[in-house]
Amino acid sequence: MLSVLEILKITTGFFAAKGIDNARLNAELLIGHSLGLKRMQLYLQFERLLTGAELDRLRPLVRRRAQREPLQYVTGEVEWGGLRLKIDRRALIPRAETELLLEIIPGALGAESRVSNPKENAAAAAATAAETAAAGLLPGGAPVPGADEGRHAPRQTAGGGTPSVSPRDAGAPQSAATAGRVSTVAADGAAAQNAGVDGTGGGEVGGPESKSLSISEKPLAILDLGTGSGALALGLATVFPGARVTALDVSAEALALARENAVLCGLDARVRFARSDWFSALRDGPVETPGGFDVIVANPPYLSAAEVAESAPEVREFEPRAALASADEGRADLAKIIAGAPEFLREGGLLALETGIAQHPALLARCAAAGFARCESRKDLAGRDRFVLAWR
Repeated sequence: MLSVLEILKITTGFFAAKGIDNARLNAELLIGHSLGLKRMQLYLQFERLLTGAELDRLRPLVRRRAQREPLQYVTGEVEWGGLRLKIDRRALIPRAETELLLEIIPGALGAESRVSNPKENAAAAAATAAETAAAGLLPGGAPVPGADEGRHAPRQTAGGGTPSVSPRDAGAPQSAATAGRVSTVAADGAAAQNAGVDGTGGGEVGGPESKSLSISEKPLAILDLGTGSGALALGLATVFPGARVTALDVSAEALALARENAVLCGLDARVRFARSDWFSALRDGPVETPGGFDVIVANPPYLSAAEVAESAPEVREFEPRAALASADEGRADLAKIIAGAPEFLREGGLLALETGIAQHPALLARCAAAGFARCESRKDLAGRDRFVLAWR
């Protein structure tokens, strides 16, 4: 029989030989998940001998990760925005940097941010980014420096859930456009903070963790376009408990996953889901929008085909391509959203978009042409233009 430490060393070496960045962290997170232990608990049990049944549960998980399947897909969960979400290949892995929208939007509306302590908030975001780097994926479309650049890759967490990382950035060279979506599996200090300093371990999927956040009571009508796993819709429903949230996606599989997450998070009564190709269900379908929306948010595909081809295996071989790439050098879907949003926004309403970092001059020009009263860029954790805000 082998001890936890011996298995950890063997798995770390195996992952390193397969080209997985932060091999030790990946091994810790995966073994912890398999055993139902947080990372600190794992450290305290290094001398424990693993049973045959425990090894049998671990082997297929190690095999999947060694084939470069993102850690989040292997564990089936991700911690994002204070929620523990179910995640699989039906949807893009939520990236850590996208969580910034949960702070940017309340501020842009003049509402109270969920995070009551900006310093703690920044530390948490940095930790999340670190996890992403460990997993080899970066949130917000940009790879994490020193990590497998991956919407080039997603991040890993330490508290039972896998951290979120930009899947569109994982495993791809760090370019201005791809940063943020290239990484999918980050591990390390950020992962530990994302799930709690003691690392990855068992815990139920779902349920907001709002202990350090103050929540605005301002009622809003919010639209999440291309909801995927439902992360943004559910996160904003938590930030704005009085809001009516509508989440649309063209993928029936992604919508099924998003509905599952809404149930897991206890938010299924507050978020409605519908299948739609961007605004089509609002114009022609069953979704009624009396009075329009106060907020329209989207994290659409914004990588070019070439950027996806250069991304990490975790991204290009496992995550839904339709959620990663868009025509016109990644700008086509963003252009559709900008052109269509004014029709459904109330006067003074906000459009908030995650984008590629080299796209802002063109996107801001499109916002002006679409008739928005004001538009501006906001930066990501690395100080790059990542988000576009436009007020009707």
